[in-house]
Formats: sequence, C-alpha cells, structure tokens
Amino acid sequence: MKLLKNQALPEKTSFILIGNINDFSIFNFSKNEEQYIRESLAKRQPLIAVNQFERWILTAAFENREAKTATFENARREATKFLSFILSHKIDKICVVDLDNQQDKVLSFLEGLISASYQFVKYFKNSSEQQSCLREIQIFSPNISENSLSELEILMETVYKVRDLINEPPTRMKVSHLTESFKNWGNEAGFSVKILDKSQIIAEKMGGLLAVNQGSFDEPAFVVMEYKPENCKNSQPIVLVGKGIVFDAGGLSLKETKNSMDYMKSDMSGAATVAGILFALAKNKIPLNVVALVPATDNKPSATAYMPGDIIEMRNGLFVEVLNCDAEGRLILADALSYAKDFSPLLVVDIATLTGAVINALGTFASAMFSNADKNLIQNLRESSEKTYERFVEFPLWEEYEKMLKSDVADMKNIGDGRAGMFAGAKFLERFVSYPWIHLDIAGTAFLHSQENYLPKGATAYGVRLLYHFLKTFLN
Repeated sequence: MKLLKNQALPEKTSFILIGNINDFSIFNFSKNEEQYIRESLAKRQPLIAVNQFERWILTAAFENREAKTATFENARREATKFLSFILSHKIDKICVVDLDNQQDKVLSFLEGLISASYQFVKYFKNSSEQQSCLREIQIFSPNISENSLSELEILMETVYKVRDLINEPPTRMKVSHLTESFKNWGNEAGFSVKILDKSQIIAEKMGGLLAVNQGSFDEPAFVVMEYKPENCKNSQPIVLVGKGIVFDAGGLSLKETKNSMDYMKSDMSGAATVAGILFALAKNKIPLNVVALVPATDNKPSATAYMPGDIIEMRNGLFVEVLNCDAEGRLILADALSYAKDFSPLLVVDIATLTGAVINALGTFASAMFSNADKNLIQNLRESSEKTYERFVEFPLWEEYEKMLKSDVADMKNIGDGRAGMFAGAKFLERFVSYPWIHLDIAGTAFLHSQENYLPKGATAYGVRLLYHFLKTFLN
C-alpha cells in the first residue's frame, strides 16, 4: 500500500476527515451537506458519508478515550469500518486529512486501514479479480513527516511479508523455501543470512533439532541472521529466536486434524516474525545490532522418527527424556537458546507458537510472557505492548513449576504433568538460558480462525510491531 504526503488538498480525490471540522468552506460543502454533517456529528455517528459525485467525503467522528493507547487502538478499529465503505464503493484512492494535528491518532488510523486491507489471494485462479480496489493513500497533515510515513509504510510492508510467509501452504513452505525467503529478505533490506546445514548442525551438537528432524524427508537448517550497521548503538547484540517448525503433524504423537493439524502451517510464525523484525529494522536504518536465530524443520511421523521414551542430548549437555513428540518446539528452541549464549547477548527474546495451553488461558487476545529480565526492561516492553495493542500477560517462573519437568531417567523431561502447560514450556526453556531473557508464547495470537477488527483471518504477524517498537526504545 503506497503512502504519499500531500502539500495541498486534491480536488477530485475522496477524503477521510479525522478530527473536528472548524472550517466547512474548504471542502465546498453545500448548506444541506453542512447541516447533515453537523446533525450526524451531534448524534456521534462514527462514519459520516457525503457523496459529491466526483468524490466521497467521509468524516471519522470516533471518540477519544481516557488512555491515549486506547484512543490509538480505537482509531485502528474504526479504520476497518471505513475500509468496508471504500471497498463497497470501489474507491481506489483516498486522502486522509488530519484536521486536529493529532499525528499518533492519524498514524494509528492508517495502520489499521493498511492492516485490514491485507489479502492472501495468490491461489485464486483469477487472483486479480479478488484484489482490493484501494491502491493509494494520500495524507494531508501539517505535523506528520515523510519519514514517519516511510517508517510506517516499511513496517506494514513487513507485516504483509510475514503474513504471506505464514499463510503459504505446507508443501510450498518447506525448510528450503523458508531459508530462501530469508536470504531474499536479507538481500533486499541489508542484513546477513547464514544457513547451517545438517552437517554443521551435527557439529554444533544440536540434539533437539536433529531429533525432531528424524521423521522428515527434508534436512533441517539453522539460520543465523544479523543486522549490524556501522553506527549501531549497542556493542552486545540483542538476539531474537524464532520457532521454525514449517509443519507440525505432532510426530509420532500425532495431532488430530480438525482445528489442530490443519492449521499447523502456522507453527513457523515465530521464525517469520524474527526475520521480519530484522527486515523492518534494516530498511528503516535503525542503529541497533540485532541477531535472529531460527532452528527450522518439520515434525512428521515416519519409520525413522524420534519416539516417546527417547533420551536426547542437547547442545548444552543436558539430557532430555521425550514423553511427547508433539512438544517439539521447546526442543529446537532450547538448542537455539544455547547457541545464543555464544553472542554474549545484551538480551534474548524468543517468540514461538509453543503451547495450546496459552489459548485456553488467554484466547486470541494476548500472548503469555515469561522473563528473568530487568523490571525496567519489562516495563518498556509493556509500554510497547499497549502502544501497538499487541498485548501480553506476564506469568511467573516460580521454582515450584520446575518439579513438573523432573525425570527418573534423565536431567529433565520435555512435558509437565498435564497441568499448567505454558508454565512447563517456559520452565523447560529457562534451563537453557544464562542471560537476560524474554519468552513470548504466541500460540493464540499468531493465527486467527476469523477476522478480528483490523486483524485478518489467518496469519496476523503478531510480534512484528510490538518488538520493533520495543527495540527502538533501546535508543532512548
């Protein structure tokens, strides 16, 4: 979606007016139109439409909320209603007019409008007929800079890229396709991409990744991506780790198909997200040193698949008793978290569709967060969460949960006792970290089965906007 800043109001382009209309004359309203708008504003109608034949004028009369972050989210949600009107009237170009010089509110509206405009239509025979009519958004605002619009455009381009990757069908998103996509992103944005093949993964003693890959016809990969501009502010890198299970059948602990395995193309959402964050940081030239690690494989049943009862030696030397082959994400992430230590990281953030338990606890409205990091850092993340409305709930890493992972035959087992599943997953990962660390379980927020406001059905790209905003706070 192209964003263009205008220095003057275009004559024949349809408008969306955001804010209070103090001067009706500049829009050439007739007396009847002006009266209609005033009456509609008095009734607090959220969308007011005036047909001037050559253009529509739409007035966004949505209310400010007590909290600014709620006002911004309200603007995103209201944008969805305006998009419905735009599509139903086949409007291909719109000019958003900032009447009150409220930069953040207008940018949030644009964010919601672009997000809601996303489509995944490449597998329709007549895909061009399915595509949205809206192609261009112009902005008339005294305070919104071209840099702000460019940053937003790149961020939403990234969201689209991440959604596209996650929405791809499994046969078209094998490990080789995933790594090739990351190489292309790196070449386009300007970050390095190194792919460790199976022999190198063996040399690194990544027992978790190798075990999960045993049932696959395709070899695993371990992807190391790094964005390190010359003017970066941090000598120690921030490391992002994303779960890269390109399809999760559950291995020999086979999943049910309905409402489970049929959506497991999305189990690489964490991988797509961390690569996307690097893409956005690099294209927007944010001066941070950030590394992204992705252990990638599928998890399928076969004669060679790893089995319940197996014991795996992990990269850090711990032995893990496997009691459920569908608890595979933590096994590949654990090796990646061990590898992250080699970078002497300032902070490590892992993001993964890790447990079904988080969906039972929080639904699709928030992710679960566990951390050992400094409270000020977590407060920064919470503020970014509120600003972007990519929300999370923080849960504790109490030592009592450690008992759930106790094994009689190895250092630990890969599942708990059937209760508090997201705690078991987080406590498992904690055994592999020795640095400031944040874990985001996004199983409920990464992929939706129906549209929710400006978030589409399917992949949401949860975490891209949240962590991009959060990482920028390191510059303050």
